[in-house]
Amino acid sequence: MASQEILDLLRTGKETWNDRHLRDWSEYDLSDANLEGMDLSEFHLSGVNFKGAILRHTILDRANLGWCDLTNADMRNAHMFSGDLHHAELIGANLENMEIVGVNLNGANLEGPI
Repeated sequence: MASQEILDLLRTGKETWNDRHLRDWSEYDLSDANLEGMDLSEFHLSGVNFKGAILRHTILDRANLGWCDLTNADMRNAHMFSGDLHHAELIGANLENMEIVGVNLNGANLEGPI
């Protein structure tokens, strides 16, 4: 489950988040987090655990979610333009009405009901 510290760091903005995430490569756990409607454009979120997270109506333009665990994530009506989901686990993720344009899905696991 997502810790308040990690949620607070995410809310500080992409510059602070990206600087820390790219420096320390810690395993960030945002599982079951409610991130509905957030603008995560240009965030480097590679390797983050989003298992069961709520990402409805989230903007993910040019975001890097490579190697993320998005198992059972709710991504309905999210928007991702020119982003990266390479090697992401999307098993059971709800992608209903998600706009995905120009996104790298190489190696992504899209098994199960989407």
